[in-house]
Amino acid sequence: MVSPLNGDDDGRSYGGTPAVDFAQYRARRVRARLLDLLDALIVAMERRDPQAVIAVLDDEEAERWFPSGLREEALVIARLPSTALRAPMRVYRYCHQLRQLGEEAIELTHDPRQLSLDLLPTAKLLAANRFPESTTPPPDAPRSDDGRGRRRSGSR
Repeated sequence: MVSPLNGDDDGRSYGGTPAVDFAQYRARRVRARLLDLLDALIVAMERRDPQAVIAVLDDEEAERWFPSGLREEALVIARLPSTALRAPMRVYRYCHQLRQLGEEAIELTHDPRQLSLDLLPTAKLLAANRFPESTTPPPDAPRSDDGRGRRRSGSR
């Protein structure tokens, strides 16, 4: 196990070097992949090719990120005859939302207050978590009515 020397490797950034958040790059890559899948899905639906639609929907990313309503709509539209004029509104709406997310500016400001977590327990929180005392007797306590309060089955 490697130990930091004099706190040199404690995870904090020093010297004004900003920390890099790779989540924004990962999100951009996932969005681009989903848009490619949606384009392929729209082409397959326009051709009314159920096998191609199923192939797109069986992709790992599509299974993870496409809503169930979108998947159902794609399968229904792919099975319709070519003369049907139904538009895939859920697919178009989802595609539009992904494109809007891709166009919005990503804020890169670093707020150091978001990294500090106060994890010390306070006395007020500990006192609030105590369970109140029970007013009912425990289930193992003897009955006070000598068993007369039981229901009778009428089988005697």
